[in-house]
Amino acid sequence: MACVRDLAADWQPLVIASQSLIVCPALAEREPLVSLLPLLTELAGSGSSPERAVRLAAGVTAAVLAADPGGFLDRVLIDAVLDTTLVLPDAGTALQRAAAHDLEILRELASLPFRTVRSRLVRMAVSSGDTRLASWIDRLPGWELGGSLPDGSCLPGRLRMARLLQEKCTEAGGWAALLPELSDFYRCQGPGPFNRAAALAWEGADFAALDLSDALPWEALLDYDGRLAELDANVRRFCRGGAAQDMLLTGPRGTGKSTAVRALASRHAGAGLRLVELPAGRVAELPQLIRRLPPRPLATLIVIDDLVLERETAAFGALKTVLEGGLEPRPENVLLCVTSNRRHLLRESQHEGQDALFAEDERDERLSLAERFGLILPFRPPTQAVYLDIVRHLAAFWGVETDAALLERAIVWSQRRQSRSPRAAEQFLREERARVAADL
Repeated sequence: MACVRDLAADWQPLVIASQSLIVCPALAEREPLVSLLPLLTELAGSGSSPERAVRLAAGVTAAVLAADPGGFLDRVLIDAVLDTTLVLPDAGTALQRAAAHDLEILRELASLPFRTVRSRLVRMAVSSGDTRLASWIDRLPGWELGGSLPDGSCLPGRLRMARLLQEKCTEAGGWAALLPELSDFYRCQGPGPFNRAAALAWEGADFAALDLSDALPWEALLDYDGRLAELDANVRRFCRGGAAQDMLLTGPRGTGKSTAVRALASRHAGAGLRLVELPAGRVAELPQLIRRLPPRPLATLIVIDDLVLERETAAFGALKTVLEGGLEPRPENVLLCVTSNRRHLLRESQHEGQDALFAEDERDERLSLAERFGLILPFRPPTQAVYLDIVRHLAAFWGVETDAALLERAIVWSQRRQSRSPRAAEQFLREERARVAADL
């Protein structure tokens, strides 16, 4: 038993340290630390149960695999660090020391090899006289360390910071030494998930990263009426800190409004642009959302897609107040972009067209909201000639050979769907690519 106590004592410092996070105690409430800390406590106990310790070890492995299919503990903990703003450059000396303390603890946990845990589990089983359990533990799968971080897995700034942390993972004091780089990272890239993805969704209390990997890039879009150039120039000025306008994109379904907005995310992510999608049903939460946004140098474009409002509702009032400017000023790094099939955003009422006085009031109210947008971009359906230009442009981008037969099929496609639009062109070419792939 003396040997068991000595082995248990070896784990005590790590257990005590892991329970003393100062700046980011919330990390102890998320995986994998939720599962890892009870395991360490069990391994450090002189009278601990090997059976319980084995179950806890399996739970840690399961938690790591759920977060990272490769099963790499260090990658999961690095993700947790980058998702949590530890300290900013203007933090005081005491706060910086506390952040360095936390980083060293997290680094030790991130560099804990499973073979060390397995060795302790085997000794616990042998000391309890259970040789069969000890033999089974030798085959127990566990987590890994040191998995390479693939390109494109997140924004370049986050990927660079993650690789720096991984390089220093086995170096005593390595993460604490990176505190200046981490502070600058949080300042420039924002907290997670703002430093993880170029597009996010508002979920009522927090933000979630959006995967736009299937969205068409800007280069795939054909600017057939100059609207894309106006949109891009306005956003470019916004990212640079210049004068920019709130934007209203109107037009029939399928004319490319939402596609153009999504393409802005990857086009300007390197300049600090973040798209935040606010569902049309949550427009009343717009002021709450704005209060949660990070400051410059990030530039946040709040996107409300397919919006149609009712008069005298909380959503109508919230949007109007933000556009007009209320007692609580809107940050300079926040801009609105709304898409709608209705030119004036408002649903027609029963009074529309019935009474001259009512009709005039309705018209004035509609105009009063739409005119608060400094840049209104109408997206119009293309002619057949322009529709075929869109097909040619997108086909060239995707490497699809264009001939007269393909263009004829594109015309038939639009006629069957009664829609000659950029969306119809995209759907047609996706179908063509699938057909060609099936024939190979």
